[in-house]
Amino acid sequence: AEVTDATESERKFGPYSSIMRDAKFAVTMEEDNVLPSDGLLKLLAAIYTCPDCGGEVGAKRQGAELVPVTDESWTCADCGSRGYDAVSGLYWMKTDPPTPMAFGDPSNPDDYTPRRVGDAVRHGAVLDVNGIAMGFAVWRKSLFAQVSRPWFATRDECTQDIHFCKKARVEAGARFGVHCGVRVGHMDVKTGRIT
Repeated sequence: AEVTDATESERKFGPYSSIMRDAKFAVTMEEDNVLPSDGLLKLLAAIYTCPDCGGEVGAKRQGAELVPVTDESWTCADCGSRGYDAVSGLYWMKTDPPTPMAFGDPSNPDDYTPRRVGDAVRHGAVLDVNGIAMGFAVWRKSLFAQVSRPWFATRDECTQDIHFCKKARVEAGARFGVHCGVRVGHMDVKTGRIT
């Protein structure tokens, strides 16, 4: 059963509002998150880096030069792999014990359980996942045009974040990453505790 008003969420997010009409990316942030000062730069660097070979995404080779692509293909100039459609920082659910908000192993498309992140955190790596939280993330704006509405709806089995990620994977073949080098604090506004 739907719990939230998807239209209201989409109106607040507004990736097609006039201010964002020419933007390539949308950034989502939530009021209970404490963001690292270099977080946005790291997320942008990750979205432009191929998760498979480390090459340049969003560009193509013309001879020895890389030139930006003007179409909406989001593939690596070196290996042709699809780049990330969105990358989030790593933060933790306000549970005891805290659980990482990095959902599912892409080798199982139906998996949306929290992933183990220990090695990725130690190396500050970007982890491939099936779903990300929207608390601090960079999204390719064109992804929204490829996904049917409602984009955001909280359902019994998942939050609005995961609802959108599931739809985006099915309808647009979206690829998601969690940057474990971008540690985001998640504040419990009742206690002031940050996980």
